[in-house]
Amino acid sequence: MRHLRCSHTAATARALGASSRALALAGVAVVALGGCDHTKRAPEPQPVAEKAPPRPAPTVPTGAQQPSLTAHVDPRKTPDPPSPNLDAQGDLVESSVEINGVHLPEGFERLGGYRQSTYFATRAPARKVVKYFGDRLFTGNVQALDSGGAIYRNARSRHATKESPAMDVAIYPSNQGARVTFHVSSRKFVGEKSQEEINREYREAVAPDRMVPATR
Repeated sequence: MRHLRCSHTAATARALGASSRALALAGVAVVALGGCDHTKRAPEPQPVAEKAPPRPAPTVPTGAQQPSLTAHVDPRKTPDPPSPNLDAQGDLVESSVEINGVHLPEGFERLGGYRQSTYFATRAPARKVVKYFGDRLFTGNVQALDSGGAIYRNARSRHATKESPAMDVAIYPSNQGARVTFHVSSRKFVGEKSQEEINREYREAVAPDRMVPATR
């Protein structure tokens, strides 16, 4: 009786073990079948990148806003523009204005005067002014300046008469051109006096009572 009971118990245990193994295999099969999905899926939509707005075209400045194209140019290397006061040879042009018989060149601006002196300014270079008056003044006393100017002393126009007074013409360079000073003297031009005139003026200047008779 005990032997039959043990046999029945062993058979029951074997049956339960076989059932457990069958259930385990079935579960593995289900998991395997569930993990392999052979159905086709639609591709997921990809995000579309937004286009950046177009950059505005560069604006070109106009009028006073335009950059200077000559700012980098060295003015010392730039040739002087042609002046309307120069002739074809590059010399100053004579005007209708004259002082003490000498015609002034075009472009002279009167700055003022004091007594017998008159002051002028011009944008012409001092060397051109010196050449201009050198061709029109008559004197034997010319002082050349290291700055490029000159002083004509006791001078007068080449076309002046004997009664024309002498004058000093001083030419000095300036930042904008040249400055010219005319100082007209009250005396006559010494170079035009003859020996007789010099003797007469001497006799008039020396009183008779002051004259000492010559001794023998």
